[in-house]
Amino acid sequence: MRIPPVLLYAGALVAALTLALAGWDLARRFAPGASVSDLAGPVLAVASALILIVMLDWARNLRRRLRHSGWEEDEDDLERSQAAAAPRVATADEELARVVLGLQRLAGSEAAAPQVIEEGLKAIAALARAANVALWLADDAGRFSLRAECVEGQAVLHEGAALTPQDEEELRQLLAGLKPLEGKAEDGARFLLPLVNAERCVGALRVEVPAAALAELGGGAAHLGARLAQAAGQFRTALGAPDAYGRAVQDPSTGLYTRRHLRARLAEATAACRRYGEPLALVVLDVDSFGMLNGKLGRGAADRLLQQIAALVRQNVREADSAYRYGADEIAVVMPNTEASRARAVADRLCRLVRESRVLADDGNPIIATASAGIAEFDEDAPGVEPLLTRAEEALAAAKAAGRDRIRLWQPPAQAPEPAKPEA
Repeated sequence: MRIPPVLLYAGALVAALTLALAGWDLARRFAPGASVSDLAGPVLAVASALILIVMLDWARNLRRRLRHSGWEEDEDDLERSQAAAAPRVATADEELARVVLGLQRLAGSEAAAPQVIEEGLKAIAALARAANVALWLADDAGRFSLRAECVEGQAVLHEGAALTPQDEEELRQLLAGLKPLEGKAEDGARFLLPLVNAERCVGALRVEVPAAALAELGGGAAHLGARLAQAAGQFRTALGAPDAYGRAVQDPSTGLYTRRHLRARLAEATAACRRYGEPLALVVLDVDSFGMLNGKLGRGAADRLLQQIAALVRQNVREADSAYRYGADEIAVVMPNTEASRARAVADRLCRLVRESRVLADDGNPIIATASAGIAEFDEDAPGVEPLLTRAEEALAAAKAAGRDRIRLWQPPAQAPEPAKPEA
């Protein structure tokens, strides 16, 4: 409830005048012989003036009481609340920081290359209000091809589309200096940004910004070009992240996951076993006499044999299972939701496939190889990664001690009988 101050002042003035006139009239009429009816009018006017003054005072204090109780904001509070409710427009530097942070998170994630390309192009397009962003990538021979575009906020991937003559000319200019290039036109601006890794250009970005968007951003084309160069540098780092992650968790020789990744996967799997009570089996497969084969046949033939066995393992386990290079000649298979009997059947099949496979040595003769396997099952009484790995290794050692081409399931060591107490 709001009463303008002018009305309060006007009401107070009317009340004061009414009270003054009523008092003067009352004094004039108050004489010997005056009747009560003669005094009723002035008394009523005085009472009305007093009531009006009380009401005006009440109305004046009403706003203060409402504001104190939280029912009404004063004008300053209202303006502040409206300003706080209004959407805040981020500055150019804040937008750049948000894009760079998003690209850093993308580089630190396990996202595949297509996802990195799509999200990265969308982020750069949003930063520049660009109508079109094109990405060229170079192969190992240094040949560039169009890999993706972001048009009006929609990313489209290409399978190495051929370059147009205009693309080739722009890339030639870019490669000559390996520095960002800027071109102006009536309909906006065009930026060419190199993606450089160790002084080698591995890709390039072309960003086309309409004139209206350039004017909206402010700061001019030079300022926008500097921000795009920073974002492009972080985008190049994100593009290399999937390859770096693959090198960290994947063995380059066999294509299997690495031993380091095995421990991380086992930690997740054992935690799930403790939480849901599901079984888990670990199989460790070892090529028999691999060291002798390596020395006799040569490293190249031994590597081909190991690669063949790794391929057999990948092809003959479930999608839920995962295979790892555990040692020089050892392959581990993590089998979630699998009991020991099922793991034994899988190990039997893998050993048979290794026995039946043939890889040619350098002299053209086939290599005959066998493998042994050790199996361990997750035990709630011995939770964690290390007990499971230790038991699988002990089972493998028992299989190799029994001869080549053997499979053993881990068994707890037999306890020696307690010595009999001497009779008294």
